[in-house]
Amino acid sequence: MAMTIFRTNQPWDAPGRGIQLFGTCSQTEGKLALKAEQVYAKRFPPYAKWMSSTKKGEKKLAEQLRSYRFCRFLPRQLKVLDEEEYGGAVFVMVTIKRRNPASKTE
Repeated sequence: MAMTIFRTNQPWDAPGRGIQLFGTCSQTEGKLALKAEQVYAKRFPPYAKWMSSTKKGEKKLAEQLRSYRFCRFLPRQLKVLDEEEYGGAVFVMVTIKRRNPASKTE
């Protein structure tokens, strides 16, 4: 999976700036899914309200929201574009290494 992060109001004729992330994405399950939902509910209080509501309209909305899934994105590579800092069309590539919790040598 890849994602791009940049300011959408950047003029096309100005130096570009942004990042791209490349990695893997998987649907969360169990405790990880519950934690993701808690974090999301804290960030977006109306979500928490809708999910626990007993009002007819909000219950229907909560039912629809339950069909969505939380995913975990683990970036492996980062690409930085900052034309003002590094020059035109110069990309800085970074590899993100993760320690394997099962291995004591990393």
